[in-house]
Amino acid sequence: MLKLQTQFFLLSLILGSMFTCQAKSGDFTDAVKAYEEKDYETAVKKFRKLANQGDQASIFNLGVMHENGDGVQKNIYEAIKWYKKAAERDSKAAQHALGSVYHKGNDASKDLNEAIKWYTLAAGGSHPKAQFGLALLYYKEQPESDSLSKAADLFEKAAEQNFAPAQNNLGVMFENGQVKQQNTLSALSLYRKAASRQHPDAMNNLSRLYFSGQGGVQKNDLIAAMWAQLAARETQTKPSTGLLNKIKSGLNESQLYEIDKMSKICKARSFQNCE
Repeated sequence: MLKLQTQFFLLSLILGSMFTCQAKSGDFTDAVKAYEEKDYETAVKKFRKLANQGDQASIFNLGVMHENGDGVQKNIYEAIKWYKKAAERDSKAAQHALGSVYHKGNDASKDLNEAIKWYTLAAGGSHPKAQFGLALLYYKEQPESDSLSKAADLFEKAAEQNFAPAQNNLGVMFENGQVKQQNTLSALSLYRKAASRQHPDAMNNLSRLYFSGQGGVQKNDLIAAMWAQLAARETQTKPSTGLLNKIKSGLNESQLYEIDKMSKICKARSFQNCE
């Protein structure tokens, strides 16, 4: 059975503020600039000043800085405190952050009930990373009979927002027969969408399907090699290069030249319409 992509996503600062006052908006821009220049001490001071004035984005950003240890001592519980302040102001980014913190459980903070609570709030606001995280939680850590159905529904919602990891994982569930019924061609379509957004797992899945020619997919070693080559260049990982070498071992010099040409054209097209 194929496995889902399961990594969590690194949190990054919110770069825009809801302040309408020009002076305060300028302060926020200055804080972001200081952060990007790695002047974390200045960034913390400016974000803290704005947070004390109720700026949701600054409150969230202080949570990120405490979780990452940027300019302050790394402290997940201090990060949670700031995330909760922003989440209570209906920050979907902060609600997702809380779901992620309680899900992955840094420093013994794991609490799946809290993770579901915060993920659900953010997912209800169409936050694709929260939908993805909640889907993973149901898929891997909830034993209820309807967990797979819940996971598929959430992956689908995130996939509809062009979130490539969700498109890939929904494809995996179709291929595994975990969504209504096994449908390899539906999986192929989802892998294509994710691959067009430079998702290496989806590229490898496309390569594998074209190489095997299973589930109604027409076998095509050149397309299989192209996707494996693009995935290997994106990740430099052994699974990608191993699949590529396996496919290439059965091709001649002219075909290898054609694969290089196809890969370059695909990349020039920003991974769109590559087949």
